[in-house]
Amino acid sequence: MSTAVFEPARKLIETRFRTEWGVRTKIKFPNVKFERPTSVPWVAFNLLTGDSNPISIGSTGQRDERHVALVEIQVFVPAGSGQKMLQEHCDFAANIFRFTDLEDSDAKIAFRTASQTDVGERENWYQRNVSIEAVIDAQF
Repeated sequence: MSTAVFEPARKLIETRFRTEWGVRTKIKFPNVKFERPTSVPWVAFNLLTGDSNPISIGSTGQRDERHVALVEIQVFVPAGSGQKMLQEHCDFAANIFRFTDLEDSDAKIAFRTASQTDVGERENWYQRNVSIEAVIDAQF
């Protein structure tokens, strides 16, 4: 995905997550300095891009492209803290994007269903990933 598409889409998606997530936990974003908490839950936010395809024909500035993406939110809770808090954070994260549409002048984003995958325990943390499929349409 080109910078012309990725940056506006990333900003739109990250802004929605920051706004809706609020102060529930600290958020780690890619390639941004982050001090991991020692004993309270936290999340890591990732936007993964995939294939893109033309969806219209026309001259420059009039062509539409569709990009496939995945929003992945890694939820970390202290190991041994049980399932309730973990599930509440995961459900809240999924519902921020599930079947939501976002749009601005540079991108149109449609989110699909969300899934949750247990990663397990490591270094005193239990991790579950929340993945939400997205389709990003942009004009060139």
